[in-house]
Amino acid sequence: MSGLYRWAPPTWIFFHTFAAKINKIFFETNRDQCLNIIKMVCSCLPCPECTKHAIKFMNNVDSRNVKTKEDLINMLFTFHNTVNARLGKSQFPKESLVMYTQYRMDITLVNFVNGFSGKYGSIMGGMISTLGKRKSIANGMQDWLRKHWNFFQ
Repeated sequence: MSGLYRWAPPTWIFFHTFAAKINKIFFETNRDQCLNIIKMVCSCLPCPECTKHAIKFMNNVDSRNVKTKEDLINMLFTFHNTVNARLGKSQFPKESLVMYTQYRMDITLVNFVNGFSGKYGSIMGGMISTLGKRKSIANGMQDWLRKHWNFFQ
C-alpha cells in the first residue's frame, strides 16, 4: 500500500471524528488548543507537498470564525473537500459527516497515530527527517487527549 494511503485516510478520519465527538462547550472554552492540535498535525504531515498545502489552508483560516463545534466541523469539511478537488477526487457529501459520530475515538486515535508516526520515503526526500517531529506531535496530542478524554464521548 502506498505511504499516502497508510496515513492520509486515518488522518482525515481522526480530524472528522475529533470534531464530531468533542463536547461543544469544551470546544468553545478550549478552541485555541483544539485548533492548535489540527495545525500541529498539518505542519508535519508525512508528505512535504501535503504539508505545504495544509499549512497554506490553515493559515487562511481565520480562527475567530471557528467559534463553535459546528464551525470546526464545517472548516474540516471544507478543508477535506479542498484537498479532494486538488487531487481530482469526488467531493464528500456533507450529509455523510454524521458517520463520524458513530466512530470510536480510541480506535480512531490509534489508527491515526500508527499512520502519522510511520516511516515513509527516504532521507533524500525529506520525509524521514520529519519522523521524530511527527512522533513528538503524536505523543503530545495523545497526552492532551488522555487528559481531556471525557470531553470526547
